[in-house]
Amino acid sequence: MRKGVKTLNYPNLRAEMARTGVSTTRLAESTGLSLATAYRRINEGNFSFEEAERIRNELFPECTVDYLFDGGEGA
Repeated sequence: MRKGVKTLNYPNLRAEMARTGVSTTRLAESTGLSLATAYRRINEGNFSFEEAERIRNELFPECTVDYLFDGGEGA
């Protein structure tokens, strides 16, 4: 990876959120996280497995956990 270039964490999760209109607020509500924590976990890439399963089950049941939480290029 080039120096100074940040890789997006969870590009598939971000894409599905955009495609389905799921906001970070809705994601936070579904996991019981604060909005700030939800933003941080999306950006830093550190959801627990239980949180990932809850997000998938409640918000994106048509997707797999592996797909949604793939780290993307360079992860």
